Amino acid sequence: YYGPMAEHAVMIIASLAFAIGLDLPLRVLTRDEAVLHLATIPLVLSIHLFVWFEEQHEGLIFVIVAIALLSKVFIQRAGRHIFNPSALGIALIGVTCYLAPDALRYVDIAHALNTPPNMFEAILLLGLIAQLRAPIVLVSVSAAVVQYLAIAVTGGEALIPSVHWAPVTLAIVLLATDPATIPRTGLGRVLFGALYAALMIGLSLLLESNGISDFFTKVIPIPICNALAPVFDRLHGDVEAAPWSWLNPQHNRAHIGVWLFVMLAPWFFIGGKANLFEGRFHPLYGTPHIRAQGPVARCEDNPAFCVPFSF
Repeated sequence: YYGPMAEHAVMIIASLAFAIGLDLPLRVLTRDEAVLHLATIPLVLSIHLFVWFEEQHEGLIFVIVAIALLSKVFIQRAGRHIFNPSALGIALIGVTCYLAPDALRYVDIAHALNTPPNMFEAILLLGLIAQLRAPIVLVSVSAAVVQYLAIAVTGGEALIPSVHWAPVTLAIVLLATDPATIPRTGLGRVLFGALYAALMIGLSLLLESNGISDFFTKVIPIPICNALAPVFDRLHGDVEAAPWSWLNPQHNRAHIGVWLFVMLAPWFFIGGKANLFEGRFHPLYGTPHIRAQGPVARCEDNPAFCVPFSF
């Protein structure tokens, strides 16, 4: 649904080759094992889902990959890496882009990610695979609830990132929830998700109010929350003790049920999909199968893009 994606595939392949080429000597150096590890694949692909750069600065993708791999090996706590590797690399380069906006030019692909007609639903359904295999969903639940509360407090007047907008959905479902770098306890994961959403909202409002894009705000808070993971776990105390026992991993399927209700109930009742249809971008991107008369596509002319689960 986004034409430049095909051309960008060359950059994805190049960064995958770079990641494999860097990961192998790192494993030999630190673990004395010469293994081609598949972990480099999701690391690289997730980076390309969150940031691209203009042609003269495309080399920054390799810098992000290098930061991610090096941090995973050399920044550890109790035998586990502290920071979500992809998020740390993107966050550091993102802050650099904000500090030197004229020197480093990135491509805002967030709106492009939202162009397919069922991207939110696809992320929600694919996320179930990860959520059923690991008890990570509490991070997403609390992040969504905090964003709803922020919208309620402001009366919907502030431009708060919507959890139903595909780029934000992707971040709270599959990036912020890396099992190795979030708290181990239920309450810890709830607090992690709540702080992540609060920082995302705060940074977004701060930047947007000063005329600066909030493009990186869905990633920058993740390393901060990763560093605080042990603090959140200590607040949980005894994992078997009330009142937090219902947050324990054995209730993961119930947590997923709560997650689906939290995400879908407001979405269906307030016409969320139609509200998130970005009509001005479709003619600009030349989105396939879009009907547009003039520079803006309308929801009523494109039901597949505006009706929930129209696969």
